[in-house]
Amino acid sequence: GANIDYATGASLFLRRDAFLSVNGFDERSFMYFEEPDLCHRLREAGCRIAAFPADAVMHIAGGSFRQGFDPSRAAMFVSGLRAFVSRRYRGLYRYLLLAEISVLAPLYRLLRRLI
Repeated sequence: GANIDYATGASLFLRRDAFLSVNGFDERSFMYFEEPDLCHRLREAGCRIAAFPADAVMHIAGGSFRQGFDPSRAAMFVSGLRAFVSRRYRGLYRYLLLAEISVLAPLYRLLRRLI
């Protein structure tokens, strides 16, 4: 299969020993960015993340929240993104990404209220 950065949890198949070798999902990530974080740690441990042709897997996005803009979902997304960036990046790049999130997240919430 083709190498990919990560797979969503709805279509993620992995060996139990690989999952346990990286201590599974990080409990600090509840709803967003848990799969990219897990896959990043698996790649660091020498595992390959790949996509294989198969029957379709349907993930009904947003099933945990009401449809449309949901402030609590947006807050969870931003919190997950901050945690992911804080754990995965270092140096100036990390601080630039966190600054960008700090500026764009409130702007996005403001724009959603006006639209």
